Amino acid sequence: MSLSRAAVLLGRNRETLSAWMAKGMPVEGRGGTGEAVLVDLKRVVEWLEARAREDERRKFARPDPGAEGDRPLTTREKIELAKLAGQTMKNGKDAGYLVPRPVVEAAFERCLGIVRISVMAVPERLVREMSGFPEDRKAVWRKKAIRSCAASLEEAAESIATAMSTFDPGADAADE
Repeated sequence: MSLSRAAVLLGRNRETLSAWMAKGMPVEGRGGTGEAVLVDLKRVVEWLEARAREDERRKFARPDPGAEGDRPLTTREKIELAKLAGQTMKNGKDAGYLVPRPVVEAAFERCLGIVRISVMAVPERLVREMSGFPEDRKAVWRKKAIRSCAASLEEAAESIATAMSTFDPGADAADE
């Protein structure tokens, strides 16, 4: 799609996307004078997500003890950091910002169940709303709708599985 169309869909102006191009945003084809720059919106969104993740990593990166000018933390400093991290976690929990993982997982599971039920109800609702059409046509539409809904749910499940495969709950615990 054109750079202008992508800008509209992303809620940005064309100049912002041009600046992103200068920073490495993927493009499918660079237009010449008077020609449109083509972008793949999915690749642009993936690039933006990767940049956001990298920004967060940099923001919360721990100092590298091997870096020039840095020294390893003393035992006292490590203890103070652990106390500070513990206090931060306690403050977050007390303020209601942190929720135990099993609670979040259960809520997420219930949410996905509701989504699955709602999505799979679409074909039946379509058939009901098609009264007056021949039964054989309604049956074909129903089968197509079921396949489409099931494929959408499978794609969502694969996307979640991929995202969760990169998540290592033990990594944070090992860092502390």
